[in-house]
Amino acid sequence: MTIYTPSEHKKPKFFRIRTLIYPKFQLMLIGVNACLMTGAFLFIFYETSQAFRHFRELGQSIQLYQDHPYFKLIQFQYNTLLSHLIVAFVAALIAISFATLFISHRMAGPIVRLRGYFREIEKSKVVSIPLKFREGDFFEDLPACVNEALQALTSESKKINQDSTQSS
Repeated sequence: MTIYTPSEHKKPKFFRIRTLIYPKFQLMLIGVNACLMTGAFLFIFYETSQAFRHFRELGQSIQLYQDHPYFKLIQFQYNTLLSHLIVAFVAALIAISFATLFISHRMAGPIVRLRGYFREIEKSKVVSIPLKFREGDFFEDLPACVNEALQALTSESKKINQDSTQSS
C-alpha cells in the first residue's frame, strides 16, 4: 500500500485548469463577442420584423379582413421564426463564449507565464531555468527568443565580470 504525502499527491491535469487566468483580458474578449453577437441579432430581428410588417401591409392592401387566415399564418410564422432565432442566438452566444474563453486561455497563459518568469528573475536575480510554455499555447516562438536573449545577457555579464576582475 502506497501512502502519498500532500506534496506527492497530484490532482489529474483536468482539475488543474483555471480558465480565467487573466480575467480582465478574457472577460473583455467575451464581452466584445457578446456585444457583437447581440448587435447582429438585433439587426436580424429588426429586418425580420420589417419583412413581416410588409407582409401584413400586403394583406391590408388587398383588403383582407382582420381575422383572415393569411394574417394568422403571418403571425404564426413570425412567432415561430422569432422563437427559433432566440434559441439559436442563446445557443450561439454560449458556444462562442466558451470558444472565446478557451482561445483566450491559450493566449493569456503565455502572458501570465512570462510575467511570472520575469518576476522570479527579478526576485532571485538569477536565470535559473529556461522559459517554457504549455503545449498548444499561442506565441510558441516567444520562449526561444526570451531564452536566447537572457542567455546572451548572462554570457555578456559574465564576460564583463571576468574583464573587470582581470583588470583589477
